[in-house]
Amino acid sequence: MNILLGFDGSAMADQAITEVIALSELAEDVTVILYDINEDSLADIDARIQDQLESNGIDAEIRHAEENAGAQIVETAESEGFDRIVVPGGSRSPLGKIQLNDVVEFVLLNAQTSVTLAR
Repeated sequence: MNILLGFDGSAMADQAITEVIALSELAEDVTVILYDINEDSLADIDARIQDQLESNGIDAEIRHAEENAGAQIVETAESEGFDRIVVPGGSRSPLGKIQLNDVVEFVLLNAQTSVTLAR
């Protein structure tokens, strides 16, 4: 199984890494696409993700989304034959409805690949 992880630096994104680690025994290839991250903390986040994954025996490629991260995630998953996309997100509104950011909503609505929403 090839897994594509969308990572936005939010608290939910750490849950997405945990999800990928849980799936790691099935994973042959893991690629991470970082998006919506402040340039100042980009190197720190790269290192943190790499450390977390490597400490669990996962060798991952880390890429950076330039613009329109949702479209880039969907296009990468389809063009490179990923089996699953893992994205963080989904807070609850005061009425209990799930709220998604633009990137996660785009991925959920447009991906032909299976998507796991890590919350």
